[in-house]
Amino acid sequence: MKLLERIEALSKVGLTEQGICRSAGSPEDNQGKNLVVSWMLEDGLSVTKDEYGNIIGRIEGKGAPIVTGSHTDTVATAGKYDGVLGVLAGLEAARVLKGKIKHPLEVVIFHDEENTMSGSIGYTSSQPDITAFLELHVEQGPVLDCQQLDIGVVEGIVGQRRCSVSVFGQENHAGTTPMNMRNDALVKTAEIITYINQKALECDGLVATVGVLDVFPNAFSVVPGQVDFTLQVRDLDATVMEEFVEDVCKKFDLRYEIAHQSEPALCNDKIKQHISESCELLDLKSILMPSRASHDAQNFTFCPMGMIFVPSIGGISHSPKEDTTAEMCYNGVNVLINTIMRIDEAS
Repeated sequence: MKLLERIEALSKVGLTEQGICRSAGSPEDNQGKNLVVSWMLEDGLSVTKDEYGNIIGRIEGKGAPIVTGSHTDTVATAGKYDGVLGVLAGLEAARVLKGKIKHPLEVVIFHDEENTMSGSIGYTSSQPDITAFLELHVEQGPVLDCQQLDIGVVEGIVGQRRCSVSVFGQENHAGTTPMNMRNDALVKTAEIITYINQKALECDGLVATVGVLDVFPNAFSVVPGQVDFTLQVRDLDATVMEEFVEDVCKKFDLRYEIAHQSEPALCNDKIKQHISESCELLDLKSILMPSRASHDAQNFTFCPMGMIFVPSIGGISHSPKEDTTAEMCYNGVNVLINTIMRIDEAS
């Protein structure tokens, strides 16, 4: 397999002292994509670029294509595997399966996954005729590594509710106001955050995060009179997310606004079955799990869609310390290949 050599070669493009940086549209991003295009041509794929900046390598066949791929743009301090594994594993699959499956197979480098997902959003905007979409990705979390599992069979990509919340108290002199006579907005907020954390721990799969706090007047000798904070909730069930936010805000009589929301993107049951059966055939330990990070796959819910996770050692990602072993990468490629074959046979 050429997979590891290609991962290493691509990791040199955009390499800095802080990690790999190939921001979408940058010279480094274009250089990286051009390198992958050269490999697509070397492997016998025809290559096109669409109006959204996506690069599509294709092996011809009959009927609607099976599509796989991911992205090669990165955050400012990236590691080797995020996105890249999915693209280069797709090339491995195309080389192995050329002439062995009846459907066309497309390997796509989606444009600007890290910031806007404009590539996959554009690609799917017309809901093209697709047999199935599969994305192989590193988990970017600790679950598979901690549980010593080989493969994550993704149930779906979680939705999000991002809320802006305000807590009110009374500004007052920090020296002259007795403790039992204070109306401290920050103390109230601390109680709320503790409740949010405890309630999320009691939920099955939901995660909740308070990420930003603005304290007013934020002065050394003034009892805080107001705190604005953000609450982000993620889950595979939209109703569960909404009930969580409502419960927190009702309990503490909070004023809040929904700043952003996205709906869960559930994976296709048949695709999940194909992935699980592939793992059994290959004697790999797998688990059903959600993706709590966003991926291009979430835009493919109009067709049968699935995701395959391989472990991120230590759960580290978006960092030059990101690591996934050769065996883990090959496990993912083999599951991808076997799953594509099963989809091809069943369609």
